[in-house]
Formats: sequence, structure tokens, C-alpha cells
Amino acid sequence: MDMYSKVLEELRQTNRTLEMVFARMEQIQTEQAALFNAIQNKAQESSRQLYPTSEAYYMLGFDNPESLRHAIRKGEFLSGTEIQKRGRRFVVDVQAYKARKTKEQSRRRVV
Repeated sequence: MDMYSKVLEELRQTNRTLEMVFARMEQIQTEQAALFNAIQNKAQESSRQLYPTSEAYYMLGFDNPESLRHAIRKGEFLSGTEIQKRGRRFVVDVQAYKARKTKEQSRRRVV
């Protein structure tokens, strides 16, 4: 092999190595973005303020805790997002419920 052939082969090997490195970098960036999203979702989840029905009814404008529980049983609240069941009791994310109701209200047509 002459000098030109050796240099050309080394360049090909270097090119293959660089292609592998770039492919791995893209894979790492994808994994990093997924982890970042997971961390953000977890942070938002942990910052939720959950109240028992005995406190939440007043904040939501219900007459008493039982009327709030009745609304929960009727399905007015989104399970897992706005309410959670802890043992035999419900806890309510007041902000999530109010945000959804405000959004729904803004979408209504005025007749």
C-alpha cells in the first residue's frame, strides 16, 4: 500500500467513528429531552395543592362537604387530575378544577 491509500483508509475509519459518535449524541439528546420532560411533569405534580372535601367545598362554592362529594360521585371532577381517592376519602385539586371550569366557560357561546 502506498502512502495515499493508508491516509485514505484512516480517513474512512475516522469518518465511521465520527458517524457513530454523532448517532450516539443524538440518542443521548433524545433521552435527555425525555428525562427533562419527566422531571418537569413530576415537579408540576408535586406542587399540586390537594385539599380534603371538608376544606375544598368552601373554596369551590359548594354549600357543604356532602354536596361536593355528591358532585364528585356524579362525575363533575376529573379522576386523577382534579380528585384522588385516599383510602375512603377524596382529596381535591382546587386549582385544577377552577382552571378547567374557567377554560370551559371561555369556550361557551354567548347567545
